[in-house]
Amino acid sequence: MNIPIVHVSILLGTLVLNQALAAQDADKIGEQLATAVSTFGETQTKISEELISAIDKALKRAETNKKLSVERRIEIVEELQIARKAFVEKDLMPEIKSLRAATKNFERKLNRAKSKCVSAYQDAAERYGKANDLESAKRVLAELEDFQEQNADSEYDALENPALWFGKVSDKVKNSDEMKRLKNQLSNLDYNGQFLVYQHDGRAGRQYHCLISGGNVIRHREGISQWQVKDGVFYKTTRIGDKSWITRWNFNADQTRFEAINQNSKTSKGVLIYGDPKEFFNKELGR
Repeated sequence: MNIPIVHVSILLGTLVLNQALAAQDADKIGEQLATAVSTFGETQTKISEELISAIDKALKRAETNKKLSVERRIEIVEELQIARKAFVEKDLMPEIKSLRAATKNFERKLNRAKSKCVSAYQDAAERYGKANDLESAKRVLAELEDFQEQNADSEYDALENPALWFGKVSDKVKNSDEMKRLKNQLSNLDYNGQFLVYQHDGRAGRQYHCLISGGNVIRHREGISQWQVKDGVFYKTTRIGDKSWITRWNFNADQTRFEAINQNSKTSKGVLIYGDPKEFFNKELGR
């Protein structure tokens, strides 16, 4: 009898056709996902270039703003240069008031692009699952996890040890723009060693000096100075243009407070807000 043979042929033909259709559908799922990932990359590049352009424009304005003193122009330029380098090299967002609109615009566009790409991954995994292609679904979900890890917000963990905050430091100060800038600066220096942060009296969250192991000082507005100890006296040297300003620091017994006296005999005082001064000075001064 030939009837069963005909039925087998039909079944085999249907199976081959279904396999071909499944393969085409799988190719389509993969192509659509690849397009979504590529679109995300293009969007990320475009909006990054927009933010860099905004920083460059701010730099140009600062360089040519003759309404400001030379010292202030230099400080702003240094701040913007540091922010640009941190963003380009480490994806760290600028924490500068003049760039706030450009930064918010970047974050809004990036988050929207991320959301679309994540949805594309999830949709592809779901469609592979409906097609019983669990291996492909598993692969896509693994790729989604990698994507989310690679595109997580970049942060630096400086100032994150709660045990090292000294005294009653408010959350407002801890989360202030100045502290965010300091974290970015520490990251930009590729520094993760010992440091102390002192806050000027009456300037909570605005003016600080960060003494770094090895001799550098990050001062408020992100300028860089140097510190040294000579004949048992602590000095900080700051360069502004062609000028050097030398400040002598006197500490109390446990180094939790300072009084600074500059070369013009002007004084300022401040208090430790972060770090372990005993460990820092013992290490740096070879005690």
